[in-house]
Amino acid sequence: MPQLGRLRLRDLRPSHVDRLLTALDNGKRKAATIRRVHATLRSALSTAVRRRLVTFNAAKDVELPRTQRPKAQPWELSRAGRVPRPHRHAPPRCTVRGHRRYRDAPR
Repeated sequence: MPQLGRLRLRDLRPSHVDRLLTALDNGKRKAATIRRVHATLRSALSTAVRRRLVTFNAAKDVELPRTQRPKAQPWELSRAGRVPRPHRHAPPRCTVRGHRRYRDAPR
């Protein structure tokens, strides 16, 4: 991570991780991206703890920025339109009865 690259691993503190996540949360990154960055960093630091490269995981107890999920809005019938039919040249769907794992199954 470029923001943490100047630090030695042993000098990394939760405040550094917190600043990194806050910088990512400046509106340019989505919440899922920030969560992935945190998960990756936490995983790498957990491995470093197991290998005794650091004494603690600086990303373990850092709180992620709060986000609000948009409320789901089901489609109204007028918006949904009709359900598309499969293309006439589309391969037929696999049925359980014809599936290779169920060939010997009783019918």
